[in-house]
Amino acid sequence: MRKVLLFIFLLLSSVGMMAQGRVKVSMGVYTCDRKDSTVNVRRAPNGDVVARLNNLSQVRIDMIQGKWCRMRNDYVDDAGEYRKVSKTGGRFWVHISCLACDFIGDGGVEIDLYEEASRKSKRTVITTDEENRPQEILDMRGGWIRLKLVNGVVAWVPEEYICGNPLTVCN
Repeated sequence: MRKVLLFIFLLLSSVGMMAQGRVKVSMGVYTCDRKDSTVNVRRAPNGDVVARLNNLSQVRIDMIQGKWCRMRNDYVDDAGEYRKVSKTGGRFWVHISCLACDFIGDGGVEIDLYEEASRKSKRTVITTDEENRPQEILDMRGGWIRLKLVNGVVAWVPEEYICGNPLTVCN
C-alpha cells in the first residue's frame, strides 16, 4: 500500500511540475548580460530585483520555467570568490538571455550536436573553433542545453560538453 501511495504521489508531483511549465535541470553556467555589466537576480520570475551579479559570475541552474532559470543561493563571483545571494537562503531567478556557457577545451575539440535532447535523434559532429562556439542559450532540459552557435546553427548539446566557468576551459 505504501508503495502504491508513493507512486501516486510521485506521479502527481511530476504532473504538477509539468503543468506549471517547469523543467528540472542541473547545469553550471555563467552570467552574461550583453547590455549591462550586471545581471538582475529576482525572487520570482518577473519579480522584484533582490540582487545584481557581475557578469561572469558562475551559477548553478536547477529549474527552468519558460525563459526563467532558477538558480541556487550560492554562486562564484567574477573574482572567483564564493558568495550567497541572500543570507536567508532560498532560490532565485534569472532570465535565460542573461546566461552563457562555452564548450569544454581550448578549441579543436569534437562536440556532438543533436536535433533533439536525445542521443537517439540526428547527430552532427563539429570541431570547436571561433565559428563553432555558443552564442546564446535557448533552453535547458535534463542534462541537455539548447544553443545557438556563432555560425547560426541551433542544436541540443549534452551537458558533458559544456563549460560553465568563464575563466577556464573545464578540462
